[in-house]
Amino acid sequence: QAREGEATFLIPTGATVKVIFANGDGDKIHAWELTTSAPPYPVAPMMTVNVAASNAFLAPIPAAASNGHQWSTESTTFAAPSPGTYYYICQVPGHAEEGMWGKLIVQ
Repeated sequence: QAREGEATFLIPTGATVKVIFANGDGDKIHAWELTTSAPPYPVAPMMTVNVAASNAFLAPIPAAASNGHQWSTESTTFAAPSPGTYYYICQVPGHAEEGMWGKLIVQ
């Protein structure tokens, strides 16, 4: 779970990006999306933000307890978008609004 300002990733233009998302929360679903929309985020960002690149999203990743394991994992692979600053968010209602987002800078 990224918290506001905690995690910024730098990647080169043209890179292939693989995101492996592991949800260790026992009772909450989470999701992941790369967007050009900067914070602050509304309670339901999935209704207002656009995905920054084809396949740059994962939704939803079930709570770990729902599958009887310690973690629930999903992955996606996408091509880095054009140079710029992007934001990855949890698009579950209220999560990005509460600070579950970070930056991805393509240079």
